[in-house]
Amino acid sequence: MLLQFPFSFHRTEENIAYLGKLLKRFSDYPLVVEVRHATWNDKAFYAMLHERGVGFCNIDQPVIGRAMKPSERTTARVAYVRLHGRRYDTWFSDDPATPPSERYNYLYTEQELEPWAARIQHVAEGGDSTFVITNNHFEGKAIVNALQLVHLLTRAKVKVPEPLRQRYPELDRIATEPPAEPLLFPT
Repeated sequence: MLLQFPFSFHRTEENIAYLGKLLKRFSDYPLVVEVRHATWNDKAFYAMLHERGVGFCNIDQPVIGRAMKPSERTTARVAYVRLHGRRYDTWFSDDPATPPSERYNYLYTEQELEPWAARIQHVAEGGDSTFVITNNHFEGKAIVNALQLVHLLTRAKVKVPEPLRQRYPELDRIATEPPAEPLLFPT
């Protein structure tokens, strides 16, 4: 179970107590905590998660102000990574004309994913189960980046659905099959 908190959830005595209550209430489940504010980047916080057997969610997000920076920590048997995208211009947008989905409208390049592949390998060494979630879901971009990560981690070509491949030709290079011939209809 992922307990996800927004950037506004800072490390305060009140929030530490609240988190402790949640961890106790849901202790029957494998838990992972995602925090986004850098005040949580603290040895005591990581030690508390480890003592309770709670996983830490390593995230990628726009690093604005006191945002949590990319990490590769494992505090429990469950290792967890979540990639939100790096859409700096809409991350904290209050503009009513900007739909919330625009925050996750981001396609990582393979060069941006390479350090994450190394981090994923590192966190996987410390856990029994590793989960990697691509949360940049706008227009299937999460699937594209998930396939690219599989390729980077395994160094093997991957099966790419043809409609996705047509929309994102950068997948041709890592696909197991050559592109399908376009259907030609008689005129």
